[in-house]
Amino acid sequence: MIRTLPKLITAHIDAWGTTFIIGAVCLWMHDDASAAGWLLVIAVTVGYWLGFAVNDYHDAPFDALDPRKGARNFFAHVTLSPARARLIVALILLALALPFLNFGWRGLAV
Repeated sequence: MIRTLPKLITAHIDAWGTTFIIGAVCLWMHDDASAAGWLLVIAVTVGYWLGFAVNDYHDAPFDALDPRKGARNFFAHVTLSPARARLIVALILLALALPFLNFGWRGLAV
């Protein structure tokens, strides 16, 4: 599993990488390269990555049937129990809440 972890991290980099670039440009355009701003950009980027990872987790049984799709889906090759998957997602979401809390309850609501 550890050998294939980079595949999970870099999956859909075209989507979450674009999110990071857009967030970074927004910080630059608003001249707000604060630590709170960068943490928020990173949190939004990780949130996008997590969304794609959760989608891949649920698509894995179907993607495994197609060699091309299965090769690109981390979870088509690595078995993760639903309970462990929920725990990992919950921990990531908890960590993602912290940068949003820098902006108060409105930030957390977003």
